[in-house]
Amino acid sequence: MNQPIKTLRSAALAAVALLAMSALTACGTSTPAGEAGEEPIKIAFIGESSSTDVIWSYRADRMREEAEELGAEFVDRYAEGDYALQAQMIDEEVARGVDAIIAPFFDPTVANDAILNALEQGVAVYALLGAPDLPEADMAKIAVALTDWGDVGAELASVAADYVDDGDTVVWPAEAPDGTYITDAVAAFKEEMAGEGKTVTVDVIDVTGDPTTASSNILSYLVANPEVSALATSGAIAIGAANTAMTQGNLDAGRPPLFGQVVNPSSANGILTGYMPAGVNLELTESSYEAVRTVVDMVKTGEVPAPVNVPLIVVTKDNLEEVVPEALRD
Repeated sequence: MNQPIKTLRSAALAAVALLAMSALTACGTSTPAGEAGEEPIKIAFIGESSSTDVIWSYRADRMREEAEELGAEFVDRYAEGDYALQAQMIDEEVARGVDAIIAPFFDPTVANDAILNALEQGVAVYALLGAPDLPEADMAKIAVALTDWGDVGAELASVAADYVDDGDTVVWPAEAPDGTYITDAVAAFKEEMAGEGKTVTVDVIDVTGDPTTASSNILSYLVANPEVSALATSGAIAIGAANTAMTQGNLDAGRPPLFGQVVNPSSANGILTGYMPAGVNLELTESSYEAVRTVVDMVKTGEVPAPVNVPLIVVTKDNLEEVVPEALRD
């Protein structure tokens, strides 16, 4: 099947994105971090993903820009998909004397002790895109900017629905299959498809966080399972690897169609060449700046802002250049 992509939900998401972006911008009025005679505020970003993950590299670069603008110090570290290592890195940065931690907590429990230790030491904690599961009193001490990964899965189902029939199999490559950004998205994808009257099997495969290995694993799967109707994923590394696999394997566009984030050159090329009829992105730039502005204000004032949402954006060939930063396209 190859029908036009639905636009109603996409239009609604665009409106939500504009509102959310307005809210983020309204919050972003941080005072300078490096006042005369003061020690600069020290900020550490601790990513759970790979240092080769271009989406987090892009976000970290934006955070560094904002930190420099505000006179703060900034470092970024990556746990290479190891949630326990991410928790260890948080402990190390707290011991080093940082004032603020920014991190995605895609495992809701592994880093909890490290987070509580940071809070006890007076370190500001900002959960970006993934939040821990802590008692309400402790969560109130943490700033959060989240995307509901269930919404990501539901939107992926919405743009993929015209390409999937009842009873079909959809493959879902994942660099971290147990992460909530995968599990929540898969559950919502299946539920949204069921709402369309289509019961689908979602085959989640672990492709690792290494892009080269992931591409090889995805290509092997597609060659061995030509009956899959679509490939969808909420993993940024996985979707880039899937586009690379299609190119390297000389597979025909649309066999299967790919759906995921458009946050690297291979995925951008997938949109342009027809491998990807559509993508679903999280807002990338303003939310990264806002993370730094927020923790600087938290350190200075001791106040924790209300939670904010990072909006979703549907990406097509028509709006690719408008909504995907050039650094992630070329």
